[in-house]
Amino acid sequence: MPQASSESPPRTSGGLVTPIDAGTAFPAGIVRPALAQADVAAAARLAQAMRFEPAQAERLAAAVRGARRRPAVAASLLGLAPDGDIARAAAELYGAPLWDGPLPDAAVAPPAGLNERFLAENHAMVLDDGPAGCVIGLVDAGSAELRRGVEYALGRPAQFRTISFDQWRAASHRGIAGAALDGGAEAAADAERLRDVASEAPVIRYLDGVLERALADRASDLHFEQKADRCVVRLRIDGALRDLPPISPAFGAGVIARAKVLADLDVAQVRAPQDGRATLTLRGRATDLRISTTPTVDGESAVLRILTRQGVDFTLGSLGFDPPLMATFETQLRRPYGLILVTGPTGSGKTTTLYAALRRLATRDRKVLTIEDPIEYVFDAINQTQVNEAAGVTFASALRAFLRHDPDVILVGEIRDSETARLAVQAALTGHLVLATLHANDAPGAPARLADLGVERYLLAGVLIGVSAQRLTPRLCEGCAAPRAPEPREAEVFASHGFAALTLRGAAGCPACGGAGRKGRVPLGEVFTVDETLERLISAGAPTADIRAHLLAAEGFQPLIHDALRRAAAGEIAVEDAFRTVGL
Repeated sequence: MPQASSESPPRTSGGLVTPIDAGTAFPAGIVRPALAQADVAAAARLAQAMRFEPAQAERLAAAVRGARRRPAVAASLLGLAPDGDIARAAAELYGAPLWDGPLPDAAVAPPAGLNERFLAENHAMVLDDGPAGCVIGLVDAGSAELRRGVEYALGRPAQFRTISFDQWRAASHRGIAGAALDGGAEAAADAERLRDVASEAPVIRYLDGVLERALADRASDLHFEQKADRCVVRLRIDGALRDLPPISPAFGAGVIARAKVLADLDVAQVRAPQDGRATLTLRGRATDLRISTTPTVDGESAVLRILTRQGVDFTLGSLGFDPPLMATFETQLRRPYGLILVTGPTGSGKTTTLYAALRRLATRDRKVLTIEDPIEYVFDAINQTQVNEAAGVTFASALRAFLRHDPDVILVGEIRDSETARLAVQAALTGHLVLATLHANDAPGAPARLADLGVERYLLAGVLIGVSAQRLTPRLCEGCAAPRAPEPREAEVFASHGFAALTLRGAAGCPACGGAGRKGRVPLGEVFTVDETLERLISAGAPTADIRAHLLAAEGFQPLIHDALRRAAAGEIAVEDAFRTVGL
């Protein structure tokens, strides 16, 4: 897997920066902000002001020494603290007040003597240039040489303000995107041109910036969609797509080519789908990208799935399900052999649930094997295999091989064909605990789905331990959620399902949630364990409706719709989100 850095190295010559302006004389004593002992000392002062742990302080010092970054910039890139906290500490440390005004809606053109490249390389931006003077924002204002150089180039004094790294990144990202959209020259379609574009600094900076924003906004996917006159850029946050400023088709082709370079894909191949992986270091986090491209009418489209372990706690207790549901699931995991199914649509969190289950099962006295497509997270205690159809590694072929490797637990990433379904049941029948995902509308529909795939009902009845179904729905933002009264239809639906006391809430949106009114997601679920009656129903080929009726009459089973309405009635999620998720 190719490794890539999130920042391209600065272009210098003998330590001297490119002149601020090609037509402006520049004193030889002004160089790129000194990255010597003075900067290491400044890093130590910043670490002390931020009360970093010794290990964090050492990471910061190493970054300042070796990566040519000013201390505040390095601290933000490493993710040692929130950008706002770093900016406040730097402002106090260097005597450059925090910028408390709004950022310009559009990039302010640099005054004569300054150029965009110099500002970008020094993490600076023009905040204002009016009658009151020029105001320059700096992520790290600790370099006296830089401030003197700016004033020398301007030919007049300037005011310096401290801005946070995310403010600078957002403004830089907006400027690049705007310039790219305005400069709509058509990209040449040949591979050499795409490779050249992919290696250009604006393309690299743009992709780095939008990936960092995606990470900061907790996005799961980054979309680039080529249209005739623009490239649409979107983030999937909490299950919903949100638009970013579009870029030109030419620039978009370069960005997609850059993503393909990172994943070691064929840049010249734009007429066939491709899939790959890359690992980046973004804001101090090791981040995996799954990159998928496909041809469309107007050009190539790409989706980058963003995977990071930071903030993901693969334990059953952290999943957020209703405690009785999770207790039932944990009881199923204690069975020595059999088949446990987790159902739900794509993006419903099935993989996270199964990883949490494997973490519980992967003890020193058990051998755990998985076949996945793709492997989203790697765990040391688990033997994981990636599907590779070109090499003959499929779910079915891997399952056949697993049976000769003396496993205790087997995970099948997805049962998607009849051969895999039959082999999973065979593995469960021969004394293995098999966990698998299956696409079914709900938990009661899973037996019929496996029967459709060719599994004999009598075999399934004897081996199936239990089935769970799950969905993910947006959580209301606590910063802007407010009580609201139910509408007549809503009150009727809640009453028909036994909910009398309602604490409904809605959210209009606020800066904390980006105006969406939602922040994070909540899992909804249902689960059942096969009992003797269910075993007879499955063996006899009973329809899904009969299985569902038995479960609803039994004690302890709560359907998916009940879980959704319960959370909406408690004000955790919006009523409209609950209704949409379960199809009311």
